[in-house]
Amino acid sequence: MLLCGLAGLLLLVAAVVLLTGPLPGATAARDDYRSARPCPAGAGRDEGDCLRDRQATVVEAGAPGESWRQIYRRLSYTTGGHRGEVRLRGGGPVLSAAEPGDRITLTSWRGEVRAVTSAGVREETAAAPTRTPGALAATALALLIAAGMFCWCAYWSARRSRFSRLASPWQLVVPVVACALLAATVFVVGLFGPGLTEVLVFTAVATAVTATAATAVVLLTGRRRTAGSTRSADADSVEIAPERSAEQRCVPVSLSGDVPYDLHGFDYLVIGPGLLAVTTDPTGRVARRPVPPDLEAVRVRPPLRTDPRPPPHHTHLVVECRDGDTPVLIAADRHDIPWILGALRSGA
Repeated sequence: MLLCGLAGLLLLVAAVVLLTGPLPGATAARDDYRSARPCPAGAGRDEGDCLRDRQATVVEAGAPGESWRQIYRRLSYTTGGHRGEVRLRGGGPVLSAAEPGDRITLTSWRGEVRAVTSAGVREETAAAPTRTPGALAATALALLIAAGMFCWCAYWSARRSRFSRLASPWQLVVPVVACALLAATVFVVGLFGPGLTEVLVFTAVATAVTATAATAVVLLTGRRRTAGSTRSADADSVEIAPERSAEQRCVPVSLSGDVPYDLHGFDYLVIGPGLLAVTTDPTGRVARRPVPPDLEAVRVRPPLRTDPRPPPHHTHLVVECRDGDTPVLIAADRHDIPWILGALRSGA
C-alpha cells in the first residue's frame, strides 16, 4: 500500500515536471520555427531565429540509421568543402528522388539543418521541431495514467479492501490492467510520430474506449458473482467437477497447514490409483511423503489475502481441505484442480 502510494506520487511529480518544463519549451520551439522568416541578406550567423539557406551537393542518400525513438535515413552532403549529414524520417519526396551529385538547399534554424529542398520540393529533417511536443505529451499523459493507477491501488488497499478478501479482487485487477494497457498504448503511439493535437485526440478516444470496456467487464463480473451467490452460500466458491486419474500424475502445488506433510520444498503432489503423496521430485518418483487418504475436500475458491501462504501464481485456485479438525490448503493451477479433487475424499 505504501509503495503503491509512493510510486503514484513519484510518477505524478514526473508528469507535472514534463508538463510544466520540456513540453511548453518544445511547443514554443515548434511555434517559433513555424513563424520563422528567411534571414535578410548580409545577416550574420548570430541571427539564429531566422531561416538560413545554403547550397550543398548530395554524396549519399538513403543509408539506414536508428535512434532510441525512431528509424530514419541519412542524407550525406558536401558544402563549402565540408561533409555533413542530416537525418530524414524516410519515405519523403526529397530522399526518394535524391541521387549522388544532385544539388540541394539546406535550411538551418538555430544552428541545425531543419529542412532539405530539392527541385522545389521541401522535406523536414528529424531535427525539425514539428513533432517533439507529441512525444513529450504522450510521455506525460502515460505517466499521469500510471500515477492514477498506483494511487487507486493505494486508496483501495487502505480504504476499500475490507469489502473483499480476495488476493486479486476485480476492483484492483480491472483498473490496473485497463490503466496499464492505456498508458502503454498512449506512450507508444506518441513516441512514433503524431503531433500534440493527434496525441490528445487519441488519448481522449482511447480513454473512452478503455473506460467502456472496463465498465463492461465490471458489470459482467458483478452479474456472474451475483449468479454464483444464488447457487452457493459463499459466492467465492468455484464449482469444478472432480476427475479420477487412471494413471500416476505429479502436479505442482503449494500445500499449507499444521500437518506433518506440510514440508519445505515439497511442492509437488503425486496422484494416482491408491496413491496420494507430496514430494520434492518433479517426476514424482522419489522423496514421497504420504498424505492421509481421508483428507477431505471442502470447497474450491480463489486465493484470499488471509491465506497463510500466497499461491505460486495469481491465476491459481485453492482447495480447502480438512485433515480431521485441521484445515489444509492446496493451491494449484486450475487445470490440475479436477485431478486433485478426484484424489481427495469429498466433504459435500
